[in-house]
Amino acid sequence: MSLRQWGNRQAGWSRSMLHDRLILNGLLLGLGLFVGSTFDTTSMLLPLLLLASIVGQHAAYRRQRRDGGGTDGSGSRQRLAFLAPMVAIVLAVAWRSRQYGGDNANPIQAAADMIAHGCVFASMVGWVMRPNRGHVLMLGGGLVAVLACVLVGGASQTILGQTTVGVVTCLSFLVAAQIIGWAPLEHAGQHSGSSERRRDVALTSSIDGESWLVRLASGPWMFSAVAATGILTGTTLMAQAAGTLLPDIQKRLQDQLNNSLDALSDRIVIAGMSYVHGSRLGVIRNHILASPEEIAFRAFADSAPGYLRGTVFDTYRTRRWLLSSESSFGRRRNSDLTVIFAAKTATSPTFGAISEELLRFPIRDEDYSPGGRVLSDPAGSPIRQTKTIEVHNRPEKGLMIFTSLNTRWIEAVADSIQLTSHEVIESGVNITEPYVLGVVKDPIRQRIAPEQRGALLRVPGTLESTLATYADMLCSSEKTSQQNAQSVAQFFQSKFEYSLNQQSRPPRGVDPLKYFLDTRHPAHCEYFASATALILRQAGIPTRYVTGYVTWEKSTEEEYYLARNRDAHAWVEAYDDENQVWFAVESTPGRRYSQLDFENQSDLASDDDWYNANQVGEGDSGLFSWLYGRLIGSGVIAFFSSSIRSVQLPLFVLLVGLVWFRGRIRRQQHETDDDVRARRMLRHVDRKVKRYSLIRHSNETLHRFADRVEQASVDALSRFQQTKRGVDQKQSDRLASMADWYRRYAADRYRGRTPTPFA
Repeated sequence: MSLRQWGNRQAGWSRSMLHDRLILNGLLLGLGLFVGSTFDTTSMLLPLLLLASIVGQHAAYRRQRRDGGGTDGSGSRQRLAFLAPMVAIVLAVAWRSRQYGGDNANPIQAAADMIAHGCVFASMVGWVMRPNRGHVLMLGGGLVAVLACVLVGGASQTILGQTTVGVVTCLSFLVAAQIIGWAPLEHAGQHSGSSERRRDVALTSSIDGESWLVRLASGPWMFSAVAATGILTGTTLMAQAAGTLLPDIQKRLQDQLNNSLDALSDRIVIAGMSYVHGSRLGVIRNHILASPEEIAFRAFADSAPGYLRGTVFDTYRTRRWLLSSESSFGRRRNSDLTVIFAAKTATSPTFGAISEELLRFPIRDEDYSPGGRVLSDPAGSPIRQTKTIEVHNRPEKGLMIFTSLNTRWIEAVADSIQLTSHEVIESGVNITEPYVLGVVKDPIRQRIAPEQRGALLRVPGTLESTLATYADMLCSSEKTSQQNAQSVAQFFQSKFEYSLNQQSRPPRGVDPLKYFLDTRHPAHCEYFASATALILRQAGIPTRYVTGYVTWEKSTEEEYYLARNRDAHAWVEAYDDENQVWFAVESTPGRRYSQLDFENQSDLASDDDWYNANQVGEGDSGLFSWLYGRLIGSGVIAFFSSSIRSVQLPLFVLLVGLVWFRGRIRRQQHETDDDVRARRMLRHVDRKVKRYSLIRHSNETLHRFADRVEQASVDALSRFQQTKRGVDQKQSDRLASMADWYRRYAADRYRGRTPTPFA
């Protein structure tokens, strides 16, 4: 071989390795930025990622000059390549654990944070140690990091967003596995081309007017592209089918999980992991005590939002509140949910950048805008002033949409929303994005259906006598519903004592609510709200049991309001038959019901001030954060997601057409039956060899690949001599026979004979 030929071969191999390094480097950067944007650590991760990229490229260049681009090391270097990532994981866990040292730490978010950063650190070290083809830990670490980010809401909760993240993850894994799994070919020569390939090129050039299309269809990337677009299209179609046919599966699973967690709440402190569900007496108490300082959500409004409802129940059974539409297994009938579609695009200003467009969904028939101007009022209802509350949920705490009692519409990222008969949004809203509530000062009249009234007046038979005693004492038919509700609330606030301490437990078989009314022991909000709801029902007033949060605390910078775990609360909503409106009843001692203040303006920071200070996200600053915020605000990310959805099917059809055209070319080349059988034999043996991590490179001749297989056979035999394991001897014999078959196959094809199948 001449020096020039050797130089050309090395140059081609170097270009291939450079492309692989650039691809792996880009995937590692993308993974780090995804993790950083999820946990607000981009400003710290980005310099580390760039440093790892530079060091890795430099190490690859030095190694290529030293040994001609051989393997990434052996012996002690290989041991170091596995030990160093472990050390990096320990350092990452130590760094991130400092952020969760207080009592308000969410264990799920803390674990996901440390796992994700540990995987990124391990991947960076693996990249530096093996820059030519990456470290095998990068594959598993990347998947685990993405799953940890998705767990805490790093991906959009819309069908399109989740599909995009899933598909990009799958494609990235396939590309990385293709690079990392293929061992570099030491001294690989330029493939001179088999007789079949030379014949293909000759025949290709003879097809008039189709040379460019033939070259496109004959590329080695064709089947990979078809597989990738097939995965993309199939995933999206399944996601759209799930979004259409099974819209409430996520909510059902969450309801069943909440019921299971509520059943264990008396023995295990788990409240801080999710939003308060409140169906079982004692859950809110545990939620408060478990992690009182943990933030539940943020709210932006010109005054304290006050009471924001999360769940509403209408049926009481021993120690537990349920919905009348639920069976004993906690499943909701679809007929009890109302699907609402967007009426218009959002018009309310928002605090900060939002990656997707908000749409307005009417909760009631009338539509209002901030400031009290009626946009559409076909029924001629009076003008009502409307104010807004912008809520920022914590996605890792679960799917729950918080609304005020007088919410008239919601602006959110959603295709449609599902609404219960109690005006609770069950599903549909993307909680990784903020949503805006339109709240009016006075409630709008609402009629109760007869079947719903029955559930709202139902009381347990075991409590009826006790409830009747209190109802007769506190309520009167001469009073209005609101007056009777006020009498019950004042009675509990003046005659009872509030306490989170469980000073006494009811005897076995006794309903805790009956025991509370009989003994009048100190209790917490769940007991006062439950007793109030049932006493008013005994007096003929429809009621429902509500749980949520009381939002009154301002942030340190006085830019928004905070709701913490300690603000979890339960109260009652009662129905005024005379005025046909719902009103809140607060009977917990020391509490007073409140909503938005429609009279006074808040002293919170203005919209522009907050946006200027927070447009790049809390705890994150720098050039990348500024750029990321601009991309989100300009809709680039949303455009990218929409583009994937719109082009995937045409692209898949185009690629399938190219594959068909590729087969047509081969038929025009008059390929014989012997050629087809020989090609199938070769593919069959290639698949068998892959089981031993040996993959034939596209520019590798059959003889050179046979030499590599034979060397693997020698290595297996050497291991057998050291360990005396039978599996190594069998592997050595198998690989030796495969190497011999490749040489016979090449000789037969060169002489025009049909090869013998591999036995």
